Parts: sequence; structure tokens; C-alpha cells
Amino acid sequence: MKHFLFNRLALSAVFLGAFQFASAQIPSDLMSNCNQWKITYPDGVEDKTLCDEPNNEFFHVSDAGDALVFFAPIRSDNGTTPNSSYIRSELREREADGSKDIYWTTDGSHMIYVEQAITHLPIVKSHLVATQIHGNKDDGIDDSMVMRLEGSHLFLSFNGGKLRDDVTIKSDYNLGDKHEVIFLVEDGKHYCYYSEDGNLLDAYNSGNASQYLVKDDGNEVLMDLSYDETYFKVGNYTQSNPDKEGDETDNPDNYGEVYVYDYAVVHGGGVVDPDPDPVAVSGVSLSPSSASISLGSTQELSASVSPSDASNKSVSYSTSNASVASVSSTGVVSGNAAGTATITVTTADGNYTDTMEVSVVAPSTGDNLALNKTISGTGSADGDNVVSNLVDGDTGSRWSVSGYPQSATIDLGSAFSLESTELVCYSDRAYQYTISVSNSENGSYTEVVNRSNNSTPGTASSPIIDAFDSVNARYVKITVTGADSYTGSWVSLLELRVFGEAGTPTTVDVTSVSLSPSSISLNAGNTEALSVSVSPSDASNKDVSYSSSNTSVATVNSNGVVTAISEGSATITVTTEDGDYTDTTSVTVSGSSEPVESTNVALEKSVSSSEEQSSNPASNLVDGDADSRWSAEGFPEWVVVDLEGLYTINSTEVICFKDRAYQYTIEASADGSSYTEIVDRTNNATAGTNSDPIADSFSEIDARYVRITITGADGYSGDWTSVEELRVFGYASSATSKSGSSKNGAEAAAAVKLWPNPAVNTVNISGADGYDMLTVYDQVGKVILNHAIQGDSIDISSLKSGMYIFRLTGKDNAVTKRIIKN
Repeated sequence: MKHFLFNRLALSAVFLGAFQFASAQIPSDLMSNCNQWKITYPDGVEDKTLCDEPNNEFFHVSDAGDALVFFAPIRSDNGTTPNSSYIRSELREREADGSKDIYWTTDGSHMIYVEQAITHLPIVKSHLVATQIHGNKDDGIDDSMVMRLEGSHLFLSFNGGKLRDDVTIKSDYNLGDKHEVIFLVEDGKHYCYYSEDGNLLDAYNSGNASQYLVKDDGNEVLMDLSYDETYFKVGNYTQSNPDKEGDETDNPDNYGEVYVYDYAVVHGGGVVDPDPDPVAVSGVSLSPSSASISLGSTQELSASVSPSDASNKSVSYSTSNASVASVSSTGVVSGNAAGTATITVTTADGNYTDTMEVSVVAPSTGDNLALNKTISGTGSADGDNVVSNLVDGDTGSRWSVSGYPQSATIDLGSAFSLESTELVCYSDRAYQYTISVSNSENGSYTEVVNRSNNSTPGTASSPIIDAFDSVNARYVKITVTGADSYTGSWVSLLELRVFGEAGTPTTVDVTSVSLSPSSISLNAGNTEALSVSVSPSDASNKDVSYSSSNTSVATVNSNGVVTAISEGSATITVTTEDGDYTDTTSVTVSGSSEPVESTNVALEKSVSSSEEQSSNPASNLVDGDADSRWSAEGFPEWVVVDLEGLYTINSTEVICFKDRAYQYTIEASADGSSYTEIVDRTNNATAGTNSDPIADSFSEIDARYVRITITGADGYSGDWTSVEELRVFGYASSATSKSGSSKNGAEAAAAVKLWPNPAVNTVNISGADGYDMLTVYDQVGKVILNHAIQGDSIDISSLKSGMYIFRLTGKDNAVTKRIIKN
């Protein structure tokens, strides 16, 4: 039987190291390659940097120092981990260098060995998974083979019974019983070995493990199935949550727990070496390389011993000036007095050393000048994690935005003599940044803090403090360019504090104002935004007001958006608050005020694509069914929709599979050759759901062909493009007649009436029997209202003056109308 014996020269194992250390101190002491694994904690946090990771509640070394403990409590503040209903503290296999997650196919030979004990189960739903093979979710193969304990029944489950029936290992497992298990996949054939006598590994390595095979009716092959995107997982996947546990939630004795004494992974055939030769230390590095901490606070240092599989990673710490900064045996520095000190780390094996300098500074005094001040930020905030959270005085809230660089600018309200700043980072990260100041928001900025190489974490108890020579300024701008150790793409800051004293006010007078364009022509019911420029650019007061010479022809709101009302001409005037400088734009309005009706002109039209999954073709993208999808593997992928005639289009909606936040562009073309970009969602972080699609409005454009190109996804680590629906809204273009038949519900759309238009407080609705949902968008595509159609009118008294898009949607079609709110 070829699965018993492998070529020993083809060794490729990951050895836990319990045989190397009599008593480990931190988890990576028990891992020969701490880069090769990442862990997901019960609170949903994913940690990819396990080397020298200190013990924590969920992942730590046992009291005896011989095992990794995976602990998953059922608490109301834990919730569940992403893509799961349950709670885990579990390792996931990665590439050997830690550069990315590993994926393999069931071709060839793949083996995992684990020595473990399941020591505790949840109280109400006493189920737990320990050791699993994870498959391709998109192919319906999730937890393809797992070891599962329910009460005392220990068995193998195959994707919850979807791939084949369960196979019992034993029906009387006692919590705490140490056992060995091997999962082996050879060219799609799945095997399992199980032993409680401690002899499985030796027997397997010598090719004599047949007595430990788990069989089903005498069959040693438990499943024969080929699939890809596969990887091993080790630890504790507790199969319960606060909903299942009810009143037992938050009970200190309600948790799942697994002890792992040894584990190894072999790909391509080989054996597990139970007695590796000691690996000598070759060096050590201390991080951060420098730090600035406040008086009375602490800073935890991290020592990285080389190579990563060194047998003895023990180190000691010393300080050059304990009166300024002392250091504990575990590398925790305490700030005792203002000044500087040098911290040295020394390895027990070889006496290799590295140093870092710590500066202890007194905490800032006086009022936080940035508290609750006006602030603006770049990028799109992640949900409720808006930029104003950066100055709200609450370290429990944060500003979060994806990508580097990102900036936030604080208006202190008046000039101050600034002297220092403090920064608190989310998850105690060491963000890298600069801070610059200016007397005008759009003027020249002077850099006062340069932390572009920062490696000091910014914690709530020990923020990153920087003092600098006093500088007179009103505006403070932080620009985040990266982070030390953190490999994600999110900028997440809890609080930025600014300290100083009353400064010298500076006033820059306005000298002129210009309005562009100088003239516009609009059809009644359309809008156009004017652009105003106040000179000089650093003027102290740039406030302006707008007025119209004839509001029955055209109105203008406080943001300079002109709305055409009826045929005629009018003059729009802008006036500066400082100096009463003015400029004008002439407006000519023609046509009827009846709004043009838009429908989904992409519905059931012909498509072409870069690639498509046979079971999920590109035609599903425009079939009107939000539960079907187009799927293609990889990025980028594209679909071109032929509208089968020329249409004037003005908005789009995208619905994504599993509510993902796909990133994409949408382009339009009249001839199928020359395309114009109309939607740029390449940095999108908004989920596209059935009830709330990703909606974008844009200036009307004539097009026959619409191309969507998917370039990636926010928060999704897979490589599948899966989009359920693309809707394109518009109406038949007056430039030429349509060349093909249309199934866009024109008759139903024509029956829908909304009046009066313009409206003040109420819009009446008739002919909408085939529609059940109403969505109202503003001029930039933001959803203002979204609810079921109730009655024959809608209250718009709370809306600001301007133009809005009213979209009524039904089972088979949608209709869009423009309404002007006076």
C-alpha cells in the first residue's frame, strides 16, 4: 500500500518542536517555522505575524511548557469569525516564507500529523472541530474532511455530510485524552490514521501504520474526490456561539479548548523527523529600533532570533540607564524619568546582541486643541469609522480608510502656537506618517513631525508623542504612508491630539472671485454644478453665496448647483462674504420640464466576456435575477453588454455575490471601439447587496456598448470574480433609433407618474402597481431614502433643495425619474 511509505529524501516537514524544548515560553518557541502559519482568534482578528508573538488569552503555551493551547470562550463580546457562524482559535497553513496563504490541489501526496487533546467543550452545544482539510468553497467543498467531537462521539465529517456520510473514530472519547491523528490525501484518495498509544508517528515513518487506519466497512479509502484551493488547519474550531449558548453565554466555564503537543505537514511525500538536530543561533534583532514613550508608560519590545528555527531562542535584556528606562525579562520597557536610555538584547546561545534607543518624555499638558474640531480626510471611510472619530476624544472609536497614503486635516478654528502631538493607533500598530501645519487650508504646509520610518506602536496608554519647536498655525495635517510590521492596507487611527498655546491670528483678505463656466445651456429638469475660485488660495474667509436673477427659469443652491426650471434665461451671481466680490454665469434653459424616464436598458441584452464559469455564464449578469451570477476565476475579468441600440445612459447598479465589495470600472462606447470611463470603483469598499446595490450616477452619455472590468475586491482574499447583476439605466437616444428590440419594460415605465415637479413637500405617485421599492439618490449617487412603496405619496419635506433621482423597482423591471425639490 503505497500510502504507508514515502521517499525519505523528499522530506518537507513543518516540525512543532515539543521535542526541542523542555519548557517553552511563547508559542513560537514550539514552532520550527513561525512564518508558515497564521491564526484567527475568537474575536475575528487574523494574525499573520506569529514569530515572537507573546502569549495571549486565546493562543498560549501550556503551564507545563509542552503544548500550544487554543482557547475559544463563548462570550457576548466575541461574536463569530468571518465566513462562519462559529468561534475559532485556529492555525491556517501558509507558504514557508510567510509571503502569502498556501493553496494546493489534491493531486500528489499531502499529509498532516497532529498530536493533541481536546480538553473542553461548550456547555449547551458541546461540539468542536480539531484538525481539518479545507477545500474550495466556490465548488461547494468547504471543510472537506475534519475531525469532530460531539459530546463523547469522535468522528470524521465530510463538509457536514454533503460529500459523504460521517465515519466514527470512537464513541467514548474522554476529554483530555491525548491522541495522534494523520490526514493523508493521495491523488484525491483520503485516508485517516488515529492512535492513543503514542506510537502512530514512529509506525507511520517506518511504513507499519496499517493497524491505525480508520476504515469504513473495511474500506481504508474514506473519500475519493479531487478539488483545489486546499490547505490544512490545526487547533480549535468551536462549533457554537452566543445564540446557541443562550443564558450560558459569558459563563467563565463555557469554552472550547484544544492542546496541541506536536504537528507536522508534508507535501510531496516524506516523513516527519521526530528528533531533529539542534539549530544554532546566528543573530538577533530588536524592534522597534527606537521608541518614544511617555513618563510612567510602557513599551513592549520584540526580539527576533535568527534563524527562525533556532533551537534555543532564549534572550535576556539590559538597560544603560535604569533610572530613565528599566526593562523586564520579557522585554517590557518602563519609562521612569525624562531622558534617553539604550536597551540591549542578548541571546543565550552565542551571546549575539542588538540595541535600541528609547526616549522618555513627559506627557503633554494643557488642552487638546484638536478635540471635536472640524476635520476632513481623504479616501472612503469604512462604515461608521469616519474621520471625525480621530478628534472625538474617544479611543474606542477610529478613523479607517483603505490604502496608502491617506491624509486628515484638522481646522483648529484659529491660529495657535503649536508645540507637540500625540497619536493613538488602532490595534497598537506602528503607523508611519508625517505631520505638517499651515495657516491656511490650501496654502503651503511646514513639516513638524517626520515619522516616515516609525516602528513605535501608538497605544492608548502610551501614545506616540512628538515635541517640536513652537510654530504658529491653524491647520494640522497628518499623512499616513505605511506601517511597521502590519502588512494590511488599512489606515486605522484612534486619536490625534494637538497641544500648544494661543497663537497670533493671521488674516488673508480676498481679492477676487471667478465663476465657471461663464455660460451654460440646459434642458428643463437638468442640473449643472458651477465651480468657484476665490483668490488668493490662502484667503482667510472663502465663504460665498449664490443668487439667481430669475428663479422661475433657474435656481441655484448654496453649493452652486444650478437647476433648470423652465424655458428662458437667467444670470447666476456668486458673491464673496469677504469684500463682496462678484462674478456671473449666464444660463439659457430650453425644453419641457417633464423629466426623462430611465429604465434598465441592459436587461436581457447580449453579452461577451473575458472568461466565464460554465455553470455561471456572463449572460446571468443581465438576466434580471439577482440570485444568479456570472463567475470567472482571476482578476481582471470583463463583460461587454451590447444594448442593441443607442441609448442615453445616466446611472448604474451592481449587485455582488455574497455581498462582496468588488472593485471595478465601467466604460461606455457608441461604436464598440472607443470607450469612455463613466464609473471608477477601483478603490471600492462598499458591499453590493440585493437590497442596496452599488449605485453610481454620472453625466448623461450616448452608448450602445457598456463594459464592466472587475479588478479586485475589498475584504475578500479569494481570486473569483462573481457578480450577480449589472443594471444600466437610460432611455432611447435621440441621436439615432435603436437597432434591436428592447425588453426594458417601457410600457410599464410610461404608466408611472410622479407629480408635481418641481415639488415642495410631497410627491404623488400613480401607476406604480408593479413596483414595490422606492430608492431616492442625490446628484452624486448617494442613497437618501430606501424603503417599500407605501400609499400614493412620499414626504420630501426633509430633503434639501436640488435635483434627485427617484428609482422604483419591481420584480421584473425598474423605472427612474428626476424630481426637482424647491
